Amino acid sequence: MARVADIITIASRLTGVSEHHIRGASRKREYIAVRFAVYAVSRDQGFSFPEIGAFVGGRDHSSVINGVRQIPTYERIFPNLAPLMDAMRAYAEHCEPFLADTGWRPSVGIDMTPLAMSDYAAVKAAAQERNRARLRLRREQDKIKAAEAEPVTEELDHIERADIDYRLMMMRGSEALREALFT
Repeated sequence: MARVADIITIASRLTGVSEHHIRGASRKREYIAVRFAVYAVSRDQGFSFPEIGAFVGGRDHSSVINGVRQIPTYERIFPNLAPLMDAMRAYAEHCEPFLADTGWRPSVGIDMTPLAMSDYAAVKAAAQERNRARLRLRREQDKIKAAEAEPVTEELDHIERADIDYRLMMMRGSEALREALFT
């Protein structure tokens, strides 16, 4: 079983991102994507969130949990993130401990170039449109609730008023019948 430090070494040598950047505080997307992959693979290897956070830059467990949750978002931006995690898992299963001290190199590297900004912008625009649609739906639901709560006004024509009176009479009759049967 690989240690978290070995998983960091595997990620670094697969992607070309230095271990310093994986452990560091940089917010560059390429580094964050690799860091999140380290979180996920380390979690798959059985390490706890606090253990992973301690090895990857002294972060707390909530940072690791958040990183694991953000992986689906980063997979849309970095198409090679899922293959990277698969390769990391495969290497982690068979690596020697203290991999950083060896001259091991993977047979192939994985390019962690993000999608072009136009593609990223399209993904972001789609997410924003989904949020706007949710807001529109919520506003419509609020309008329906408000309409249902409106009191009966005098402007109702005589057919609507007769319909309402009939429904009220039927409801009162049902209540009276229910009381007679069950009391």
